Amino acid sequence: MASQSPTGSPVITSTKPSRTYQATDEVNQLVFQSIRNHQNFLNTKYDPDSSEHKNLLKSIFKIIFGTHLKDEELYDCQQWTVAGFQNKDPTSDLRSLGILGLSTMEYLCKYHTNTVKNEYMNREYPFACCVFAIVNFMIKEMNMRNITTTPQDSHFVLLMKKELYFNRDKLKQMDLFERLFCIAFEYFDKLWTKHKAGYMDFSVMYDIFAKNIMQILKKEPASFSVFKFLLLEW
Repeated sequence: MASQSPTGSPVITSTKPSRTYQATDEVNQLVFQSIRNHQNFLNTKYDPDSSEHKNLLKSIFKIIFGTHLKDEELYDCQQWTVAGFQNKDPTSDLRSLGILGLSTMEYLCKYHTNTVKNEYMNREYPFACCVFAIVNFMIKEMNMRNITTTPQDSHFVLLMKKELYFNRDKLKQMDLFERLFCIAFEYFDKLWTKHKAGYMDFSVMYDIFAKNIMQILKKEPASFSVFKFLLLEW
């Protein structure tokens, strides 16, 4: 629960459910499997000749701009810079994230299409670069690059486990990373508009975003919905 303080800031009175969380083998295994799947994406370099990889770019382009991009235009299109990539070849921005950044961007565009087209694409922040920065933030917090066996319970990993534990109907959902990302991105956008930030403010806004996200995670929210509520009420 959250109430308003005299200053207008939310006062968090409770973030935990009445039931006690205790990880089960099933939940641990499902979260580990999900993380390993995403780790594989992180370690998979973008292959310009792969139909699967090219289709990720084509899907993003079609959702954002409403037109199909031909293979010969895929790595030489100025419109990619409108979508927030640094130049007309979008693959130059993908080196450090494998195909994870791209697949996460497609997920955001696919499941939040109207918000992406009508809001995120109309901000002064570079949309694609912002996506990749937040993906990288999550990777670092989860220590995803170094996971070889069972992941340690970082704040994000623990939140994933709680989401499955307290929502048994979601046990088979493997898009935990993407759903958390979408919440985080929505919060970044809220901060941006709240502060009326401009292009040159990206670094400052990112630092505020990262600090606030960690403060909320340390309060151990019991589910994704509680995490989102606390962020958007911040």
